[in-house]
Parts: sequence; structure tokens; C-alpha cells
Amino acid sequence: MSSRAARNFGVIGCFGLAIICRSLPAAGFAPGSDDPLFDRPIAVAPSGESGVWRTKTQSVFDRAEHSLVRRLYTVWDATPSRDLDFMWTPHSLQSDKEDKISGVGTLIWRYRNVPAYDPASVFAEYKGAMKDGRAEGEGSYFDKAGFTYKGGWRNGLIDGFGRLTLPNGDEYVGQVRAGKANGTGRYVDITGEIFEGSFVDGERQGIGTTTLPNGNSYRSTWQAGNEAADSRQLRLAQSGGQVVPGGANDIRIGITIDKSKAREGEKDLTYAASSDDARMLIQPDNARLMEMWKGEGDIQLLDDEEAPDEGVGYYGVLSPKKGQLIPLTLSLHVENRSAAPVSVTGAYLGVASSVSDLQPAIQLHDLSAGFGCGDDFHFNPAYRAENFGWGAAQHAVAHFSFANPNVNARPSKVDIAKTVGAIEHTAIMNFEPELNAAGVNIAQLKAKAKEGFICTSKAPSACLQQIKGTGFFGSIAPQMDLQRDQIMVSAAGTLDYSWRDGKGAEHSRSSPYNVKLALGHVKVETECGEGGAPDVVTANALQFKLDQSDYKLPISFRRSIPAGRTSQFLVSVKADKASEHEFTVVLQLADGREIASRPISLTYYLPSWYPPAGR
Repeated sequence: MSSRAARNFGVIGCFGLAIICRSLPAAGFAPGSDDPLFDRPIAVAPSGESGVWRTKTQSVFDRAEHSLVRRLYTVWDATPSRDLDFMWTPHSLQSDKEDKISGVGTLIWRYRNVPAYDPASVFAEYKGAMKDGRAEGEGSYFDKAGFTYKGGWRNGLIDGFGRLTLPNGDEYVGQVRAGKANGTGRYVDITGEIFEGSFVDGERQGIGTTTLPNGNSYRSTWQAGNEAADSRQLRLAQSGGQVVPGGANDIRIGITIDKSKAREGEKDLTYAASSDDARMLIQPDNARLMEMWKGEGDIQLLDDEEAPDEGVGYYGVLSPKKGQLIPLTLSLHVENRSAAPVSVTGAYLGVASSVSDLQPAIQLHDLSAGFGCGDDFHFNPAYRAENFGWGAAQHAVAHFSFANPNVNARPSKVDIAKTVGAIEHTAIMNFEPELNAAGVNIAQLKAKAKEGFICTSKAPSACLQQIKGTGFFGSIAPQMDLQRDQIMVSAAGTLDYSWRDGKGAEHSRSSPYNVKLALGHVKVETECGEGGAPDVVTANALQFKLDQSDYKLPISFRRSIPAGRTSQFLVSVKADKASEHEFTVVLQLADGREIASRPISLTYYLPSWYPPAGR
């Protein structure tokens, strides 16, 4: 491992909670150019500012009272020159107090010259525990500089144990203190080289284990981030004995994801890379999408995911529009760490396998979404199950119980089963029969859909009791609640189905959901918005060959890289379906040798169809 990697974990300073770091621009080489390789810390605390306390009054929604309350909050800003605004959302308003922020919640730092509703306004976000205006306890953080961290905090600095990802793709997992790596940790750089051992003030110190990209390991010795001479001899031996300048193991390939084509605020589908030992994992950079498709996340669309997409449809999660499918572009960094120039005459992707992914990708879309604006309300307690995967969901059954919409916990008893059947593209889940069976007066609710319910009291709790007293809601009345002007009840449970992979093997899946059914509305005036659609983005890309193995995709790359320099080039890839790919990037040298990157596992997402505009 290079001494550059050894110094990756200098002080991380926080303004309030946002990490501000100056870093070596490892991903900033222009295609075709060479940048020098040299050693310096890539994460250091800002200097020259003493910091200030920021105080503001903001409105917070009280779910218990269904009203907005005003709170005065104070937070520490260590870099006031950035002139960022903040917003604090407590996890529990009942335990939240004014003055210096303490408790658990979400702290967002925004640019002042961008509207607060625009996602592009967010510079950094922290979710976790706070004490006296600074991060304290467990929390997760990300910012637009490319830093992410999840773990312990103390007095506004990372402290304890955590996982840190740097802007150039390097990762550190281990002990940290006062903003630096201190103690035992594991570091993986973008070339796949791994160091496991001790760190002192952000630098490797003492004895540890180094694993090279070729998989060979050796016992390494370090002093203040520099590798001892005898330790470097072990490195050369584990590298295959290539002691001559320009040897194959003096050339390394680092890989990051280029996101320069992504447009702020447009919800473009991008990808992210992470390390799994010596292997790189690439998957969509959308945790919600991955939880719904591959994990255990609720499959109903949330309110902001159902929001009308500026007059041309709805956002969704598993249903990005064609214009939001940004090409997956690999940024390849070729490092020449030898003492002589190296001539690269070509490159290719060595693909071990490309397999179509036939797992269903199901989201539940509220068919009443968008009809909550005054007289436009329609009684339609139904959801559309939309499958954007490339395989059908078979024998689908929705198991559920009616529940309070403000309670996120699963019902202790699920006593209703609703047959849905096969879901190839879409299937309707209409809850009207089950509401009718629970004693809900469907005819009355349809009759009042236009005019709404009129309450004699402005107090939400009294209004809700008045609505329940109509007798229209049968046995579900105790579970009902008011959310803003909507009369709501939840249907919470699981959608159970089976599906078959490309080899015909059957799999079963149980996807949780907690859908909110709008039964009516209280007569109020609201506003609806409108706007335009984003532009379509296109790019040439290498095409994976689905359901094939052991093939090559040539890359046009020819360059002489001087000693001690790094050259970067960009490669876009695509596939015709959602799919899984195992491959390496291989460089071809003028002397006939080939240099391979660490193995890459790619989970590629592509919806099997697109909703028509204006749905």
C-alpha cells in the first residue's frame, strides 16, 4: 500500500455536523491527462476559522396535535464562511427541547441561495444523536464532497468506531478518535489493496497485515505512515518478485464511479461502489430502491415518492423515467508506481459472467394519490402493484390487517388474506371489499367524496371524534386518524409471492407494506402544483452480453504513462435488462503483459417497462 493511502485519515472537522475536508483530487484527472503521484494527507481540518453558534426559529409538525409549532434551535457551525442554513427535525417532538439541539433527529445544512424544497439545496445531512448543539453518540452522515460516515461521534467529531468512505472511493472501518483514525482499523484503497492494523493520528503505525490486489498477504511494518525498508522487500516478494522498474505489479488500476452527468434535483439513477475484501461491489446508489427490490423494505410508495412529477406522472422508486437513467460510467485510474514509463496499448473488460436478473421489482402505487386538492378528492381505496422486474410474481397474496396510520409497527395479528394473482406488469389491489366487510359504509363515503366532512371544531382530536361519530366507519373506526385534511386508515402486512430465475428454480418472497387508505377528507382549501419534465440523457456505452460467460469487451485506450504518474479514462457500460455481472478491467502493455483490476461485482438495474406520462 502506498504512503498516500497511509495518510488518508487526517482530522475530519465538522461545522455543526457537516464534514469539511480538503482532499487530494483522486477522481479529478481529466481523461487522457497524467497527474503526479505524491503523498500528502487527503482529509484535514479547515483552518483559520474559530466557528460560531447558529440560531434560528423554525416550524416543526406536531403529529400528536396535527399542527405546526415554532421552536428556537441553536447549533455549532465550525466553518461560518460557507454561510449555510440549517434545519433540525427531531425524531420525537415530545422529547425535543429548544435552545442547543439535543436528542435524536435529522440535521440538514442547506445553501441559502437555493429554495429549501429543491433537493439541490442540501449540502450535508446527519441522522443521529445530538448533545448541546453538536453530534454526540451514534449517527450517520453524508455530504456533497463525497464523504460518508456511520458510527460514533463526540463533541461534533467522529469518535469511537465507524465506517468512513472518502470521496475517491477509499474506505476505512475501525476505531477513530477526535476526527482521526486511531486504534485498530481496516483500510481498503480504490485499487483493492487492504491494510489491517494500528493507526495513530490518521497514519499506520506498528505491525499490520497488507493484502495486495493480487490476493497475496504479508506482515508489514510502519512508522508514522511510512513502510519500513525490510517490509517493502516482503511486498516485492509477494508481488511475484518483480523487482525491475516497470514490473507488472508496479501498475495498479483504481476504479471509482463518475457521476458528473447526474443532474441535481432530478432523481437520476446513479451507482455507488463499495469494498468487500478484495472485491468491488457496484449497485444503484439508492438505498430505498435496493431495499424494495433486494431487501426487506416496505414496498408501498411514500408520500414524497407519490408526489406528482411536475404534471407528467409520478416519481416512484422502481420506475425511473428514461431520462433519469444516467449511464453507469466507470472512472479508471491507472497508477504507474514504477521508475520507468509504461506503454498501454489497449484494454478490455474481462467478463466472467453476465446473468439476467428475473427477480420481480414491485412497488405499490396509491391510485388516489394526486386527488387530495379540495373538490378533486375521489374515494378510491386501491393500490396498483407495479412490477418493474423482468420476471413475473406468481400466486401473489396480500396478507394484512387494518391499523392506525401513525403506527409504524407491524400489527400483532394479520387476519385478512386478499388474492392478487400473477403480477407481470400491474395488478390492482382494491381494498373496498375488505372495508365493506368491516362495516364501512362505502355508499356514504362515495357520496361525501366531493363535499368532504365539515367539522364544528378546529381541534383535530375533536374533529376526528365527530367524524367517527357518524357511524360510517364500522369496526375500523378505532384505527382511523386525521393526517392534515385526510381521513386515513392503514392496511399493513405482507405481499407474498413466488418467482423463477433464469434456470427455472423457484424462489419465494414476502415483501412488507403499510399502505394508507384515504377514506375521505375534511373540507379545506389546498394548492396543487405544476411544472415540466427533465431532459433525456444519452451516452455511448459498452454493451454486456446477457446470459453469457467468459467474454471480452474491448476498450479503446492507448497511452504512455510516465513514471510516478496516474492516467484516467472513463468507460460507460449498459445491459438490456436488470442483471448481475462479474468482471475485471484489464490493461494490455506493449511488452505483452496484462494487468487486471480487482474483481468487480455489478448489480445493474433497468425497469422492464415505463409508466405512460400523465398517469
